[in-house]
Amino acid sequence: MRVAVVTSRWALENHPELLQEDQDLRKALAALPVRAPCDGSGCRGPIDPGARQTVSEQYVPWDGEAVDWSAFDVVIVRSAWDYQKTLPQFLAWVAKVDNLVPCVLNDAKTLAWNADKAYLRDLEAAGLPIVPTKWLDPKEHESGAAAVAASLAAFPNAGKLVLKPAVSASADDTFVVMRDVSSEGDKRLGEWLDQSAAAERVHQLLVAEQRVLLAQPFLECVQKEGELSLIALDGKVTHAIRKVSRDGDFRVQEEHGGRNIEVPATPVHLSFAADALRAVEKCGHSVPAYARIDIMFDDTGKMLLGELEMLEPALLSRDTSLPMHAPETLARVVANRWHARTCRCDKKD
Repeated sequence: MRVAVVTSRWALENHPELLQEDQDLRKALAALPVRAPCDGSGCRGPIDPGARQTVSEQYVPWDGEAVDWSAFDVVIVRSAWDYQKTLPQFLAWVAKVDNLVPCVLNDAKTLAWNADKAYLRDLEAAGLPIVPTKWLDPKEHESGAAAVAASLAAFPNAGKLVLKPAVSASADDTFVVMRDVSSEGDKRLGEWLDQSAAAERVHQLLVAEQRVLLAQPFLECVQKEGELSLIALDGKVTHAIRKVSRDGDFRVQEEHGGRNIEVPATPVHLSFAADALRAVEKCGHSVPAYARIDIMFDDTGKMLLGELEMLEPALLSRDTSLPMHAPETLARVVANRWHARTCRCDKKD
């Protein structure tokens, strides 16, 4: 089994210190006992711990030059952290490897769907509660100030709003907007934004770049208690992490100074995660090989989906008491998915 663990040139150049999880997965793959290729004689069941087959793995940037993707049996996308910067090129690459490689994880259809936060609309339509969201279409807003005014009108009781692009990662181009509670507050806020760097960037995103933005009420619990992230491998939650922002910030990502704390997943949390993965299936997608389910809480304590990341989620495995269990579990998932793809036992006439 020849496996490409996929990163990006941007990640290698800018955040090599955050790529240890990828190295853990590579070690787990190299040590993996797997079946011999199926001969159609009957090989259902789990991996035989006594069986040995060489697993060769390579660490490859998705945008690397002169990569022969057809040389791999499995491509698993892990740290393509710049996909949002060059989305058309990334999606073209996904389509390319889907034609060349027998097993892509997560599958190409899911990767393309998950690259745009419009997938949240689909999950909400499937019955999953998400953070209340207004979608700002560039065709409907002539300026950043107009977009903010529309957002404020959509959430009249919110003291703060979060604005972010529908195609984004790592809190890139994410802004918090404060509401002035006076009667002229909305008007004055629009005037203030026209003079701010944030307003200029919002205007550029909407008007110049024609990008859809999301507007959401700022949930105070995120700044006070953080986000709850559940990691699911092959549809089963393996561990839970609370991601907490640094003092004075609202962003929980490590690259912005956030920190991760291992916490137990309660039955209620597990039930929400199961609902989220069922919603993925209702939307016409298969159970992802790996996913991170980000849960937020509103002022009443209701659980809401922040994001369901299936493209390049950190497994947050190094923040657990058993740091290698997630990479080892994912390696087994890779082997099982590859076997399921190549097994001929159920394809006999």
